[in-house]
Amino acid sequence: MRISRQLYAGQYAAPKRAEILRKLQHGGPLPFVYVLTRAAAKEELIDIYAVRDFRSEAVQRDNPLLIGIAIGKKEAFQVAQTIITELYARNGTVNIDASFDTSDT
Repeated sequence: MRISRQLYAGQYAAPKRAEILRKLQHGGPLPFVYVLTRAAAKEELIDIYAVRDFRSEAVQRDNPLLIGIAIGKKEAFQVAQTIITELYARNGTVNIDASFDTSDT
C-alpha cells in the first residue's frame, strides 16, 4: 500500500486521519472505514473498498495507491465526487495518474 501525499479525507474521517492511517499500516479494527484508491482497471477512475476488503491479498498484491479515506459508504462516494470534481475543475480532465504522484508512499 502506498499513501498519496495528497490524500483526501471525508469530513468525519479528517479528524481521525492519523489514527486511520496508523491502523491501516499496522493493523487494527476499522469497521466503518472505506478507502479510495486509483482504480485497478485502466478504464475506471477510482476504486472504493471497505477496509476488510482492502486488506485482502488480492488487493494488496497490486500495491494500491491510497488517495482517499472516509467513514461510511455515503462519505466514500462524497469523497470520490470531490476528487473527480476538483480534478476536472483544475485540469479540465480527470487523470488520476497525472494528478496523484504514483510514486507517493
